[in-house]
Amino acid sequence: MKIIEDNPYLKTGNHIQKTQHIQEVNKARKIEDKGEQKLDTFNLSPEAKEIRDAEEAIKLMPEISEEKVAHFKKLIKNDEYNIDEEGLAEKIITESLLNDLFI
Repeated sequence: MKIIEDNPYLKTGNHIQKTQHIQEVNKARKIEDKGEQKLDTFNLSPEAKEIRDAEEAIKLMPEISEEKVAHFKKLIKNDEYNIDEEGLAEKIITESLLNDLFI
């Protein structure tokens, strides 16, 4: 039984001191946890900032221009909307050729 008598952790006074020390450490950790949490940070390049700003501006734009829709509805209703068939065909062909070049 000499082992028990000589073991400093089994003596009441030392056990209390050890417990108090553990409580102090835990208390300090809790205080640290309540403080500012360090977050990962990153910096955007100027180009990325421009892209982000452009995306935000696009999100704010309406998808449909109500004014244009009203204008064309009025033209169609009054039978005043005329289509330039040759111009339309030319645009379709040009766009198709450009798509073929870049795809």
